[in-house]
Amino acid sequence: MANRRRLKKEIKQTAVILADECLIYYHFLKSIDEATFDTIIDKIIRTKEEFISRINHPEGTKNHGRTRKYYKTLIEEFSNAVSGIMGELAEKCPKN
Repeated sequence: MANRRRLKKEIKQTAVILADECLIYYHFLKSIDEATFDTIIDKIIRTKEEFISRINHPEGTKNHGRTRKYYKTLIEEFSNAVSGIMGELAEKCPKN
């Protein structure tokens, strides 16, 4: 992990990309209904806030090896959360 600021920026950018994707499905393609749209957007926001908070308050800051492991795990968990949101969005949108 290079630095926390870059990691936070990447998380925020990923959240914006997911929200944009959801907006496209909702407003332009009319593929999802309003309730589904609200649920997915809420999940994106909660995920972003959770991971930004976890970056701001890391565990084991005195032990360098433990801190590296913490951030590596955090990045993997964020990747899994994003994959889950993308899967949910793909599942809710009917194929044309």
